[in-house]
Amino acid sequence: GAAVAGAVALTVGALPAGVLTKAAAAINMFDPSDPRHEQSDQLLDAWARSPLFGQGAGAVLNGYVRSVESPWAFELSYHMLLMNFGLLGALVVASWVAWTGWRLVLGVRHGDDVAGVLLCGLISLLVSVTVDPYLYQADGMWMIFVPFAAAVAMTRAVRPLEAAQATTRGRAPAHSRDKE
Repeated sequence: GAAVAGAVALTVGALPAGVLTKAAAAINMFDPSDPRHEQSDQLLDAWARSPLFGQGAGAVLNGYVRSVESPWAFELSYHMLLMNFGLLGALVVASWVAWTGWRLVLGVRHGDDVAGVLLCGLISLLVSVTVDPYLYQADGMWMIFVPFAAAVAMTRAVRPLEAAQATTRGRAPAHSRDKE
């Protein structure tokens, strides 16, 4: 727990004073003069045309180009996720991220400081992609896969730890009690 709190404090403390103000202002896309306001409407309209399955990875918006070099990339990462993969795909991605986060939380609860640092990084990534879409591009996906790989590795490591703790307390491990 202390590792996570320390990592959050260092992350926030290391930011220049104007960054937090800029980030808070960047999240407000309700101002009609903000280009993301129009982008939000365009992405949500495209999502509404195929709400369950989305338009597919790399879909572009007819009549709207944010960037000539990469017309499939948009500022609003979560809107883009809905447009590309629909509600079902977004739920799969959200479940994947939630499972990863939960496994990292379990690692923190078992005293794994690395899990705490990775959890802080995962949360920071989820917040930062709302204001910087370039973190979410293909070459930035390693930031999601590193915590996921650690969570998968901890799946194997936590069970023996639970078994050892339960045995020292004189009772059967939780996963063996589930079978009874």
